Amino acid sequence: MSENDLDFIQNKLLLTPAPDFSQSEIRNLIEKSYGLTGSLSPLGSERDQNFKLVSATGEPYVIKIANSADDQAIIDLQIKALQHISQVDPDFAVPKVHFSQTGKAIQEVAARDGRKHNLRIVTYLPGIPPTEILRSSRLNFQIGACLARMTRALQGFFHPAANYDLLWDLKQASKLRNYLDYIPDPDHREMATYFLDRFDRNISDKLPKLRAQIVHNDLVPDNLLVARDDPSQIVGVIDFGDLIHTNLVIDLATTIAASLRGAEDPQESAAQILAGYTQLIPLEDQELRILYDLIGVRLSMLNVIASWRVTIHPENQDYIMGGVEKTWQILKIWRGLDPEKVTQMFFRVCGKWELEEPGKLGARTAEDFKSLLTRRQELLGPFAYLFYEQPLHIVRGEGVWLYDADGTKYLDAYNNVPQVGHCHPHVVNAISRQARVLNTSTRYLHDYILELAERITDRLPPTLSVCTFVCTGSEANELAWRMAQLVTGNSGALISQYSYHGSTGATVQFSTENLPKGKLPAHVKTISAPQSNTAW
Repeated sequence: MSENDLDFIQNKLLLTPAPDFSQSEIRNLIEKSYGLTGSLSPLGSERDQNFKLVSATGEPYVIKIANSADDQAIIDLQIKALQHISQVDPDFAVPKVHFSQTGKAIQEVAARDGRKHNLRIVTYLPGIPPTEILRSSRLNFQIGACLARMTRALQGFFHPAANYDLLWDLKQASKLRNYLDYIPDPDHREMATYFLDRFDRNISDKLPKLRAQIVHNDLVPDNLLVARDDPSQIVGVIDFGDLIHTNLVIDLATTIAASLRGAEDPQESAAQILAGYTQLIPLEDQELRILYDLIGVRLSMLNVIASWRVTIHPENQDYIMGGVEKTWQILKIWRGLDPEKVTQMFFRVCGKWELEEPGKLGARTAEDFKSLLTRRQELLGPFAYLFYEQPLHIVRGEGVWLYDADGTKYLDAYNNVPQVGHCHPHVVNAISRQARVLNTSTRYLHDYILELAERITDRLPPTLSVCTFVCTGSEANELAWRMAQLVTGNSGALISQYSYHGSTGATVQFSTENLPKGKLPAHVKTISAPQSNTAW
C-alpha cells in the first residue's frame, strides 16, 4: 500500500504507536503540573494511553495521553465540546475538564523517545459498561435517546478543527477498499465488498444533501456507563476521541451497528435504538432510506480497519480483534435481511409510511379486486356495506388524501376517523410514544387519564367538570341516553330524520338510517332536519 493511500488519515493516526509512559513518569508529570497524587491503574485504548487516578483525597480522574500523531486542535475540539455540553445540558453526564495549576486544559509532555504528546485530565464518571448479557430493549431505547440528547446538546457547537478526515467517519467508506486485502477470509472480504458497493451506489451522493453537524461519532456500548443497580439506566458517556463534523444519520448508524453485537434479533435491536432517537430528533425520509446500508457499511468498517490495524500493531491484538468474530456474524445476518422490509420497518417505527410508487402499491395487494370483494362478503357479511357501485380499494392515507391500489389519490371530504388529516406525523408519533410507555385500564391510578381530563374540562364551562371516557360514539350516546332517563324520569326520544346515533341496543333505535321503514319504536319520534335558505 502506498503512502498516498494513507494520507487521508490525519497524521497517520492509526499507524502511529500508542504512547508508552511508565506509571512513575505519569505520577511525576501530574504532580508537577496538576498537584495531584494518588494511585494509578491503566485503562484500555485503541491509540492513546489512559490511566485512572484516585487522588489522595479520594477523587477519581482519567488521565489521557494522546497519540503523538494527534493534532492539538483536535484535542481542543474535544475539550471545548465537553465544556459546551456541560453548559447547555448540565444534567447530561459527561466528563468535566480538570485544569492544570497554570489554568491549562492541555499539557504538552515529552516521551523517552523524543515524541511530543498532549496530556489532559478529566473527571472519572461512576458506573459500569453495559455487558451484552445485561442489554435489554429498554437499554436499546435509552441508547437511542441518549444519542439524540447528545446530538441536541452539540447542535449549536462549532469548532474550526471539526471538519477533518477521519477513517472512522462513514463518509470515508469508499476508501476502505484500500484495506480489503487485509481480510484473510474470502467470504468475509466479499461481504464487506458487498456493502461498500451499496455505499457507492446508494449513499455517497446523498450525504452532502443531508443534515450534518459536530457529533460524537462513537456513542457505542463500550463508551457508555450504566448504573450498577439498574443496567438499563445510562448514567454517563465517555470517550470523545472520534468527535467530528458529519451527518446525523451516520452518527446514528455508528451507534446502532456497534450495539448489534450479541443481539438475538439485530433488526429489532436497531428498531429499538431508532425509536429512542426519534423521540427527540425525528429522521427525514431520505435518512431513513439509507439507514440499512449505513449500518451494514459501519459493521464492515469495524472489521476492515481491525484486520488492517492488527497487522501493524500485533502486540495489541486482543484489544483490536476483540469483537471481530461477533461482528462478522451480525454482518452475515444483516446481509440476509431484505433491505426494503427493514427500511419499511424503520419508517413505521418513526410513525411514517413510505411514499411509495403507485405501481408498488398495486403490486403489494397480492389479490385482484374481485377476490377482495368475495373475501369481504364472506368475512364481514352483507350489512357491512361499501360506498360506490365500484368500491375504492384504499391502501393508505396522507393528509387530506386517500390513495387507492393504483396510486390514484382522492380528496377525502367525508371520512369521520381522522381529525387532523390521515397519518399526521405528530399524532402517529404521540400514539407510538404512548404505546411504548403505558396502555392500561382507567381502573389503575395514573397521570395520563387525569391530564387528558384536565385538558378537556379546561376548555368547558365550570359546570362541565367531570369526564367519563368511552371507546366509541355509540357508547357515548348510550351513556348520554341513560343519564337523560335518570335525570328526567322520561323515556321518549326526539331525533331528526335520516339520522345515525350508534349501534348499541338503545342507540340503534335512534338510527333511522339502519331501521326498516315503519319500524321506528313507539318511544321515538322524528323531526325534519333544519332547512337552510342559503343559495349554494
